[in-house]
Amino acid sequence: MELPPPTPRLRVIQRSALALLVFAGVVNYIDRGTLSIANPLIRKELGLSLGDMGLLLSAFLWAYAFSQLPAGGLVDRLGPRRLMAAGMALWSLAQAAGGLAQGFTSLFVARFALGIGESPMYPTCGRGCATGSRCATVGAPPASLIVPPRSARRSRPHSPPCS
Repeated sequence: MELPPPTPRLRVIQRSALALLVFAGVVNYIDRGTLSIANPLIRKELGLSLGDMGLLLSAFLWAYAFSQLPAGGLVDRLGPRRLMAAGMALWSLAQAAGGLAQGFTSLFVARFALGIGESPMYPTCGRGCATGSRCATVGAPPASLIVPPRSARRSRPHSPPCS
């Protein structure tokens, strides 16, 4: 069964959603590296050891990795919009908590919550397209993280936008 051609309004909505997903993916990626960049300053200000910093750096990654499977199941039950909204709300609260952290424990909890809040990003992006249609939102988050070298971009065939 062939899908009807999208209306101009639908194309605007699709492109806006794609732009927001790419933006969220970029901010998501930048957010992951902030603690490693600010590592010396945070260690000095909070009086943390190298071991403490290692635990803080890994807190995000463990929470993020273990939250991927439940996020995939939840996106099927709740839908991509609801799960992405919940993830971004938790992500925002965790960022605020990280900024207000006064010690190791509060920063650890904030980083752990941040990993859980960021985990719905990729499972929800894959569900954002109608079944049977080719859509760029599936590749938007990974594309926002890795831009291939020029030679690789030239050799790829052109992929049409959402249809």
